[in-house]
Amino acid sequence: MRVNWLICATQAAAFVRTQRRPATHSTMAAAVASNDWKMSCVRCGELMCQKDTYAKSCKATVLRCEKVQPPPSKKKSKSKPKDAYDVVLSDTVLFPEGGGQPFDLGVIGDAAVTQVTNDDGVAVHRVSKPVAVGDEVDVALDWERRWAHATQHTAQHVASAVCEDWLGAPTLSWHLGETDATVELGSPFTPAHVPELEDRVNALIRDDIQVETEWHSASDVKDCKVPGLRASSCSLPASVTGPVRLVRISNDVDVNPCCGTHVRNLAHLQAFKVIRTEAKRGGNTLVYFVAGPRLLERLGACIERERQCVETLCTAAETVPDRVRDVVDKSKEALQREKRLQKEVVDLLADKLASMPGRVVAAPKRDSTRDMGEIGKILAGAFDQRRPDAVLVQTFGSKNDGAFLISSATPALVEAAKGSILSALEGRGGGKGGRAQGKCAAVNNVAAAVADAAKALEGLALGAGE
Repeated sequence: MRVNWLICATQAAAFVRTQRRPATHSTMAAAVASNDWKMSCVRCGELMCQKDTYAKSCKATVLRCEKVQPPPSKKKSKSKPKDAYDVVLSDTVLFPEGGGQPFDLGVIGDAAVTQVTNDDGVAVHRVSKPVAVGDEVDVALDWERRWAHATQHTAQHVASAVCEDWLGAPTLSWHLGETDATVELGSPFTPAHVPELEDRVNALIRDDIQVETEWHSASDVKDCKVPGLRASSCSLPASVTGPVRLVRISNDVDVNPCCGTHVRNLAHLQAFKVIRTEAKRGGNTLVYFVAGPRLLERLGACIERERQCVETLCTAAETVPDRVRDVVDKSKEALQREKRLQKEVVDLLADKLASMPGRVVAAPKRDSTRDMGEIGKILAGAFDQRRPDAVLVQTFGSKNDGAFLISSATPALVEAAKGSILSALEGRGGGKGGRAQGKCAAVNNVAAAVADAAKALEGLALGAGE
């Protein structure tokens, strides 16, 4: 069953098609005055955007404008919430979100539209500033966004129809994202299927096939009396009584309920490409795809990345994958060598520090605070093994952006020395189990920190591990 289109149709209340003569601005104004705006606005399912995907603007009467009450904030904020208003128009070229397709963006007059929703069959526009009720306004949409949505939506209809006819794989859901779209198929679909799916969809695109919208009675749909309508699309909720909006892709490709925007001809899709597939639980599969302008954008981005790789790797485009694998392999080998050498250096340094007199020893300062999490902790462990009766002080970074690490195999020594060291280094931090770390400003004052800590430990008799 084509669950995605059934949801689209019912969610949009797109089936109620009121029979009436076109309203003029004067009749709209009268409706506003009589508070009869719900009967005056064009309902979802017969909006201008759903009759003509290619309409970029229209004139409409403002029937309602209400300030949106912001929800109570869970967090304290000094900034005042931005004002927003919900506007209902007599008609609109802006598609309200529904059936997996996001809403359009645009303007009403000079007020930016940030969201369009379907409220019980009424298109509600969220705008940034109020518009006067009763005014006739110009409504214009973000065409680039509209075209991206329309091409992906039609491509989804075609891909789903092909998968159902070819593999018997029903579409369970679909999602239209910012960069690509997905269909969830109710059966396994492997990478081996991808070339065939692409060939079949692109062949239909080349066939110059018309795409049309039409309305049929709910009874004809439920009884599967509409020519070309799939049996899987004939189930409708009992609440649906009005005419049903269908999208027909000619040449017996597909007929299904849908509230979304679509291209007039499959040739307008230009091309279709699967990006990847993803297996889901229960044997279902997500198929990621792009078509039309998004495919061209993706191709352009891929070409640019290829150009950069060719330039960086100093190789031909066809050998980029091999060169990348070679670079990655050599990088892994270099990292392993670095770790071996690092351990050798740390062991040598730990031996040297362990041979130094005193109960508090300072390691040479390292310039990067990143070393605290790498070499610093390795050195601390190596020193603790060699001198369990002593404290090691390490500093990292530069003035006003420094860090420290205090360690000992005897936790009580760290507790006894920590206060003096933090005071000398102007540091703050904490820890437990023979470790203390944090930030400090006087990173170069380590000699004083060692001297002060040594005094703090005078007379303190502890065994290793205490």
